[in-house]
Amino acid sequence: MRFSQRTGSNGSTGKSTEPREDENVTHLLILVPGTGPQSENETPKGTFDKKAVRFREMLRSMCAQEFEYTGANVEMVRILYHADLHALETAKERMDKVTLPSIPWIRSIDNERIGDILYYYSTAHGRRMLAMIINKLNAAYTSFIAAHPTFKGPVSIVAHSLGGLICYEILYMMHARRRGCVAGGEWETQRFVGLPDLEFEPERLFTMGSPHGGTMVFRHLDFAEYTMGPVGFHNIFHPYDPFGYRTETLVDDAYADIPAVPIS
Repeated sequence: MRFSQRTGSNGSTGKSTEPREDENVTHLLILVPGTGPQSENETPKGTFDKKAVRFREMLRSMCAQEFEYTGANVEMVRILYHADLHALETAKERMDKVTLPSIPWIRSIDNERIGDILYYYSTAHGRRMLAMIINKLNAAYTSFIAAHPTFKGPVSIVAHSLGGLICYEILYMMHARRRGCVAGGEWETQRFVGLPDLEFEPERLFTMGSPHGGTMVFRHLDFAEYTMGPVGFHNIFHPYDPFGYRTETLVDDAYADIPAVPIS
């Protein structure tokens, strides 16, 4: 298995590189980060770019060992959204005016990381974040297809932390629109009105350290109704991640007595 990485040319997908015309890409992964600064160009500096590179190297090594015989060629792109969120006139500029000057490093964590979660669960900012990430996913996919017009392979989304929760909700929204109904109450219904459609259909969603299971309990949502439909769902977490939750126990209570499968 070959593994290549291409990033796009705008703020949503990073620095540009020239696509190689001889590449026969068979799989596309789109990476979506979680909370906090994501780029080294942000203040404070983000680490997602570096982590994406390490993830690429780890995955390339694993694929070379386990799947070389398949001839698969995986391409990876990523989106960023934190800087765009905090650039909104309703976000950072107003937040700076109410932030106390004491213990600045703790307040930075509050505003830059925990703040992303609180923004997402507010009606106005949550809708803007959903629209923002849908548009960035569409831009990343469109840019990739422009460089690989013959691509017919599967697309998967790999999302970390809050990014996993947001991507699940986006894919749920797309499935709910096809069914003509929205699970939950009035808040969920209003949250999705007027949002753009995702312009491609992912085959799978991989979440890493996502609070998705816990938030379903907080919001009193039923997994049988709050579903992505045919999209495959893989929930990956570290046992010591404070934001990681199981989800299979919401499908069937019997899973509560079955340990999660370790990945070595």
